[in-house]
Amino acid sequence: SFALEGIAPGHAIRPRQWQQQLTQLLRRRLDPVAPGTRDVLIHAGPGAGKTLGALLAFQAMQREGRFSRVLVFCHRTSILEQWQRAAERLGLHLQLWNGPGSAPLQADGWLVSYQGAGRQSEALKAELALWSDGEHLAIADEAHHLGVEPEEPEGPVWGRTFLDLSQRARLRLGLTGTPFRADNLAFCAARR
Repeated sequence: SFALEGIAPGHAIRPRQWQQQLTQLLRRRLDPVAPGTRDVLIHAGPGAGKTLGALLAFQAMQREGRFSRVLVFCHRTSILEQWQRAAERLGLHLQLWNGPGSAPLQADGWLVSYQGAGRQSEALKAELALWSDGEHLAIADEAHHLGVEPEEPEGPVWGRTFLDLSQRARLRLGLTGTPFRADNLAFCAARR
C-alpha cells in the first residue's frame, strides 16, 4: 500500500487490480529468462488511473532496485504538471525538463513535453547520457500522439523523437485513452 500526503495516517492507496497487474507485467518484462518486447501499451478510459498506475508501478520497482529513474513524455505542459502533482502525493520528485541544466540528476525522474523533446532533442539526449543504460522507465502519456511511419523516415516527428530518446530505457510504457489513430499509423511503445 502507498501513503499519500493529505490523507489521514493509516489510510493508504490501494492500487486497483489492473494497476497491480501492470506492476506484475512490467516485472515479467524485466525478467531476463523470459525475453520479450520492452514496450507495453495500456489502453484505459479517462479516470481509470493510468497516471497513478504508472507511478505506483515505477515506485514499487524503484524500491526493488529495478529502476532508478523515470522519464515521462506528455503532449501538453498542463499534463506534465498533473504528473508532477501526482508524483509528489506519492513522495516522488519528478522535475520538469525545460532545457540543458533545468532538471537535477538526483530527481526520481524528469518530465518533458513532446514539443520540448522534439525542439531540444540533442540537448535532452546529451543529458540523458548521464543516466546509466537500462536504469530507467520511459513513459509516453497519450501515446496515440506518437505515430510512427516506418516507410516515411521524415514523417511524424514526435514519434521518432520518442523512439530516439527512449532507446536506452529498460522499458517503455505507453498510456492512452484512444486505442487507434485516424491515420492508422502504429503507436510508439506498442506492438500492433
